[in-house]
Amino acid sequence: TRERDDAGLREALAAYRKAMEEAWNAQTPDKAEIMARWEEGAELRRQLHEKMVDMRLAVLSVLTPEQREKLRTLAAEEPGCGGKGHGGEHHGMGHHGKGHGPGGCGGGSDA
Repeated sequence: TRERDDAGLREALAAYRKAMEEAWNAQTPDKAEIMARWEEGAELRRQLHEKMVDMRLAVLSVLTPEQREKLRTLAAEEPGCGGKGHGGEHHGMGHHGKGHGPGGCGGGSDA
C-alpha cells in the first residue's frame, strides 16, 4: 500500500540522516563515505519529490477549475508556498520538501 511505501521511505530517510551524521562525526571524516551517503540521500529526495508530484497531480485531477484557481490564490498569499514573503522558489512545496498537504500550499479542505 501507499502508506507502507511512505513508511519505508521515511525509515530510509531517517537511516540516511543517521548514517550521514555518523560519517561527519567520524574521528577522520572520509570524503568517499560522505559522498556515497550524499548520493543515497539524493536518490531518497528524488523518490520523495516524485511522490509529492504524484500526490499533487492526483489532487488537481479531481478539482474543478474554480477550486484550482482558489488553490492558486491561497498559495500565492501564503509565505513559504511561492507567495509573499518567501521569494517564490518552492512552487507549492514547503522548505526542503515539507509540503503543506495534498494540494501543495493552501490545500485545505475548503480548497
